[in-house]
Amino acid sequence: MSGGVAVVVPTLGTSELLTESLAALRAQGAPLRLIVVCPSREVLPAAAAADQVVETGAAAGFAAATNAGFAAAGPADWLGTVNDDVVVAPDWLERLLDAARAHTAAAALQGVNVALDRPEVADGCGLAWNRWLQAVQIGRHQPAPSPAGAVREIFGVSATAALYRRDALESVALRGGDVFDSLFDSYYEDVDLAVRLRSHERISMLAPAARARHAGSATLARQPARRARLVYGNRLLTLRRALGRGFWRELLLLWASDFRDTLRAAGRGELPTAFGMAGGWLRAAARAGRLSPLARPLAAAELRRWSDT
Repeated sequence: MSGGVAVVVPTLGTSELLTESLAALRAQGAPLRLIVVCPSREVLPAAAAADQVVETGAAAGFAAATNAGFAAAGPADWLGTVNDDVVVAPDWLERLLDAARAHTAAAALQGVNVALDRPEVADGCGLAWNRWLQAVQIGRHQPAPSPAGAVREIFGVSATAALYRRDALESVALRGGDVFDSLFDSYYEDVDLAVRLRSHERISMLAPAARARHAGSATLARQPARRARLVYGNRLLTLRRALGRGFWRELLLLWASDFRDTLRAAGRGELPTAFGMAGGWLRAAARAGRLSPLARPLAAAELRRWSDT
């Protein structure tokens, strides 16, 4: 770990928690290089807390913004991602690095993310899959596990607050060196990365002693149609890459689950969300041909083995 740690915080500058989020990272007991990625310094009053500010010139999705931050990180051995609505505990990084030292095969690690104002409730403890092949946050809305719990393997880490081994990211990077696929914009980009790591036999782990409080993004919550289009479209893109030819065997199930969700949203009067879900299929169809394939596709049964149980 001689190259140290660089943590990237992508932001549009609109999060009410941004200043607190950066201050919490600045106060970590373990040293780190803090990189903030934003459209312009003008939207970033908290820029003084960063070691480096990367300006994208325009609003960028999580994938593109984080890639820009990683590219600016220099020779760090570990690359972290933290959302601008996350406040990490003072020992968050130290606990993750302790787990990494004890589990040298880990390519990615995360702690327990809890609700901002209810730290006894888990926001997520890693990525898993349900029977409909939808990616889910482990333990979400359930009592948060004890910080004394053992470090354990999970399917993948949520980029909400995570730490990645740089050489592992380089081994699964896309053409041009990008870590996250910019085709995704936002949502499922971390699931896609988890799939690529798993395909290369690189494992991810949960370190319960590491804690972070998460408010939950409000930006796209105000745009329900766009959010649904991204979530449902990117899920299909993730599975198209993950399963290879096996994707077509699951297509009817995927359509049935999405049709069910669309009907439920319409029944609740959430018409923008329902239209967005249907639009996700068009989004995926328009982008699927630009996906680079995996050398070793995963089986659907392999994904379902990592269910949130």
